[in-house]
Amino acid sequence: MPEYCTCGAQLPLDALFCHKCGKPQREVLAPAPPEAPEPEPAAASATPPPLTPSAAPARITLFNPQAVGVALIAWSLSFLGSAVASFLHMPQIVSVMWLPGGGLLAVYLYRRRTGLPVTIRNGAQLGWLCGTFGFIMAILALTAMVAGLSEPSVALKFRETMEAGGIPQANIDQMLEVLRSPTQIFAIVFFFFVLFSVLPAFGGVIGAKLFGRSRAPQGH
Repeated sequence: MPEYCTCGAQLPLDALFCHKCGKPQREVLAPAPPEAPEPEPAAASATPPPLTPSAAPARITLFNPQAVGVALIAWSLSFLGSAVASFLHMPQIVSVMWLPGGGLLAVYLYRRRTGLPVTIRNGAQLGWLCGTFGFIMAILALTAMVAGLSEPSVALKFRETMEAGGIPQANIDQMLEVLRSPTQIFAIVFFFFVLFSVLPAFGGVIGAKLFGRSRAPQGH
């Protein structure tokens, strides 16, 4: 059956509005807004967050630039002190004490620079690094002396210098004989190795005992 509007106009089938008066004939539903897509969960990062650096002691090796730099500085300062002691004609023991003193100084400087604790083992390794520079320098000096004394003119000049210093002729001859003997030179190198390894390492152990650990806060 045809439908009619209240104004009397006959309405077409399924009419939404009256074509005569414009009156709505049925409820018009507004289309529902499209649902927003749910955000996808963020993918877990493949890279883990950086770990907080711990205060664990670092390894003391030749590949630790801070340790090598500190050992070089400590050796330079201790060698300078030894040279000053020799120049001032202090007792020989004062000149020798720069070897353990260098290891102790290396631990102190490393502790101040890095803030990391230094174990007994690390202290010995720092002292050994410090002594290594001294050993290398001693071997270079020994090599230059042996090479120089192979020239007669240099050997004569060396003899004259030693005689001017009041060294007896027999001692000079013995010294030249030692520096011309491969066996004696090897013994000197071995002695230098032990000397420049043990004493600085011992000084590093003492330094680790004195400066290697963090001080406990007051009141604890």
